[in-house]
Amino acid sequence: MEELTDDLVLTQYGSRVYPPGEPFRRRPREGKETEISLLAGRIELDEAARMVNRRRREGAHPGDGVRYTTVGRLLAAGFSPTLTPSKLLPNHVSVALGGEENWTETVCARFDGCFTETAWKEESE
Repeated sequence: MEELTDDLVLTQYGSRVYPPGEPFRRRPREGKETEISLLAGRIELDEAARMVNRRRREGAHPGDGVRYTTVGRLLAAGFSPTLTPSKLLPNHVSVALGGEENWTETVCARFDGCFTETAWKEESE
């Protein structure tokens, strides 16, 4: 994968279990990150769980979920997605804030608003 096109779907993996109350990261962890991690492509839940945590051979656990957006939606909302591949995650995408903005609650809500449906792994699955 060489570039991010506006119509490219991006996947965010999260969990209702940890951290409690925030299933999807809405802002970088203070002092640890400056960007939010996504995966390029529309990735199904079990596959995303295995990609993010290599020890998860069985895939997602109950309470895990994925949600989807596109590069174009993020750009239109003022975010800056960049392909940042690594050896373990060749389709890793980092999402930063464009300009001089800070990750305020308003910005977090704008980030959340970029995503469409969420797929969750339920207890009975």
